[in-house]
Amino acid sequence: MLPSSERLRRKNVFQRAYKERRHVSSPQVSLYVLPRISRSGQTKVGGEADTWRPLVGFVVSKKTARNACQRNRIKRQTREAYRSLSRNVFEGEKKHLRLNRWYALVFVIHPHALISNFDEIYKAVESCLIRAEKKFSGRPASASSAGKQKSIKSKDDQDVNRSRNSSSTLDNNGQLSPKNQV
Repeated sequence: MLPSSERLRRKNVFQRAYKERRHVSSPQVSLYVLPRISRSGQTKVGGEADTWRPLVGFVVSKKTARNACQRNRIKRQTREAYRSLSRNVFEGEKKHLRLNRWYALVFVIHPHALISNFDEIYKAVESCLIRAEKKFSGRPASASSAGKQKSIKSKDDQDVNRSRNSSSTLDNNGQLSPKNQV
């Protein structure tokens, strides 16, 4: 069982994790991460951060498992997989995982986890943590991903408008022909 100091219970932290959209997925679980921030705005990587343990939350929707007994069982399995991984990390056995970098970890459990055994869930949790470390280790904590999404969206909109305003269409043979000659 996770100590109460490591349990994520605040609704606003869950919402922030979803809003920042920093996640990696496997067939069994998705992992949303929030980086740990120092007062100066930079992600902590040394000093007191070595003893820091992230807050961890586990989510199973009713859509995933209608029965509360199933939801609780799969949460217990995922929680135990994370707990044993984190114990190995802080004892120094798995040095490639740096859990002290994260403020919060939210595991969203998928329906495929219901038919998976504990070993598969353990491997899925470990692979998500490794991929999150690789994918988000160098990013600043600002919402830069939201800005990138906006610029991509506007670029897509320009492409759609460009195709509407083009002066040519496809004929029956798939050949490009001017509109006025069709």
